[in-house]
Amino acid sequence: MSTTSALRKGTRSCAECRRRKVRCVRLSQDAGSCRQCEDRGVSCTGQAPRSSRTPRFSSRRRIAQLESQIAQLTGAVHNIESKLGCTPSEIIGRSSSPPVECDFSEHDSDASDIPMANNPAHLRALFDNDWLSVEVQGSKDIGEKTCDQLALRARPKLQALIPSKPNVAYIAGSAYDWLHVLQAMFPQPLMVRSQDELLERYDHMVKPDVDPIDLASWLLILALTAQQIPQDESFMNRVLFSRRVMDTVESTLMCHDRLLGTVEGLGMAIHLLRLLIGQGNLQKAWTKMRHVTAIAELMALPKVCGTIQRHQTDVPDESYVHKFQLWNVLCNVDRLLGMLMNLPPGTSQYPIQITLPLVVDGGVQLPVYITHLMTITLKFQVVDKLNIAPNRPELKTELKAACIVIVQDLEKLASQVPNEWWSYTTTDNFKPKDLVQFIHYSICMRAYLPFALKPDFRDGAIQDTATCMRTCTSVARRYLMLRRTIPPGLFVARVLDIQAFTAAAILFLLSHCAFPECHAFMIDRKEHHSVAKDVMELMRKTPDDASTTHLAADAYYKTLYSMNQLLQQERHSRKDDELDVTVPLLGRIHIRRKAWRPAQTTAQPSEPLLGSSIKSLQDVPVYGSEMPMGVDVLAQSTWGTVMDDLSWSIESPFDYATDDVLCAMGFGGI
Repeated sequence: MSTTSALRKGTRSCAECRRRKVRCVRLSQDAGSCRQCEDRGVSCTGQAPRSSRTPRFSSRRRIAQLESQIAQLTGAVHNIESKLGCTPSEIIGRSSSPPVECDFSEHDSDASDIPMANNPAHLRALFDNDWLSVEVQGSKDIGEKTCDQLALRARPKLQALIPSKPNVAYIAGSAYDWLHVLQAMFPQPLMVRSQDELLERYDHMVKPDVDPIDLASWLLILALTAQQIPQDESFMNRVLFSRRVMDTVESTLMCHDRLLGTVEGLGMAIHLLRLLIGQGNLQKAWTKMRHVTAIAELMALPKVCGTIQRHQTDVPDESYVHKFQLWNVLCNVDRLLGMLMNLPPGTSQYPIQITLPLVVDGGVQLPVYITHLMTITLKFQVVDKLNIAPNRPELKTELKAACIVIVQDLEKLASQVPNEWWSYTTTDNFKPKDLVQFIHYSICMRAYLPFALKPDFRDGAIQDTATCMRTCTSVARRYLMLRRTIPPGLFVARVLDIQAFTAAAILFLLSHCAFPECHAFMIDRKEHHSVAKDVMELMRKTPDDASTTHLAADAYYKTLYSMNQLLQQERHSRKDDELDVTVPLLGRIHIRRKAWRPAQTTAQPSEPLLGSSIKSLQDVPVYGSEMPMGVDVLAQSTWGTVMDDLSWSIESPFDYATDDVLCAMGFGGI
């Protein structure tokens, strides 16, 4: 077969065998016919090669030719329409320019002729997806389109909450200018700086193209301002207005991380945190704070802050400065909230290097001072770990040393400012520095709390208890001055009430302790009790309205009143009295006054305090006091049984913050 050489390998079968699809077997390579054709008596002819008259082009070239032909046809139709006087129809597709001759490779794979629909979907997904796509601009366009859609849905819901302009003017003109105080303590970029500006931006907020983030920030500031106006003088229900603003912002903006991932978005979220704190919903504020911190981390704000601190003279853009300021505000708010909740802040792993001067031209820079204070609060994590550690003698020494370090840092910080900065009078108006000083004393009070929980009246140790009481008295006095001058509905009022409530509870407890006569001169029991009683009476006089601030202050007053009544009860009572109260930063306090019994000639072992409760809470730290409280066993016989009928203990369970009175007053759960 002469043509077999031109055939490809595998085509040496004869035509008959190929038609029958059987194996073509030849006796020898020179044989003229195969065995199957001889058996059937047919002629054995070889296969003839197929010759293609039209050359086969690649798919790219065929598509180019097709587009060229379509363009020529379109151009011809266009010319005919022009000659007939008709309006040329719109040409959709490529122009009628001649196709560009391209030197297509002759080695194009035939696989390009196969439609992509025939390719396996699981293989296409490996390469055709958004994660591996290099089209960054396309991803940005999709993100911007998504944000536009979310903003389109959120804008009308937020604008429906805007009060009338007379109401906004009344709110801005009647309330205290708390924005000035806020900017002096926590300077935040791109926010309303005065209440006059709040009214000026009203016309912009009612426009149909207003940015929903700016609108939400404006509404939150308006709600915070409206909280200060007494309910009977307001044109609207300010409590209901604040609740609606908070719920709408959460449902339309806070649930979309893409909208929060900007400087303006995080600034709006901080205003929401202030509103939650002012309403007493600290649990939700804590969870929202963690959410906001996570978004800030994804935005690389900690890295931006570190870069600016290393290159202060070469800041590339003003936006970096805004991010730097915003991250400082986030850290300070997070650490202050952590101190209130007695929980470790989420920003503790990001230390802030403070390079700005504390005093400039004799004036104390409040933001710098607050940053120093919040940095010191990070050391409370060591104290908390030692508090929950197993009770070992060496840990007691470490706990005291950790508290002393915090106190020394506070004293060092206080010594860096002028002495006249600490002076205050009860007749002065509220100033931002007064609130900073209150925060300073509150942190110092918490540093001394272990000495209040585990008081020790031995020589040398009673000095710590006396210092703790003096610190609590300083907190109470600053509270008395601040609470009388600030508006009742200001969001920081709840923070003041919480700290003052804790200080008054400690003063009531320690002022009723039987101190040894040799150390009694160190503690002015009457003065401490009087200051705590003044705090209790001020909470009773809080303006009576429907706000949660009044409800919390009323609950604090009733708790302090009951505690004081039981502690001051006559010694010779004929019945046992008990009281359980919950105090922030301390826990649950159990106070028990036993009924009077005639003295026994034989000394009996003291009855354990609330024995059944303590046995059921063996894994919970319990700090107790059988009066005289905290006295060493060897020292008890020295100063007798002055107050054997009164005893108290403090439980510090790990979940007390979840059912605390300060969290139960908020607007619903999380």
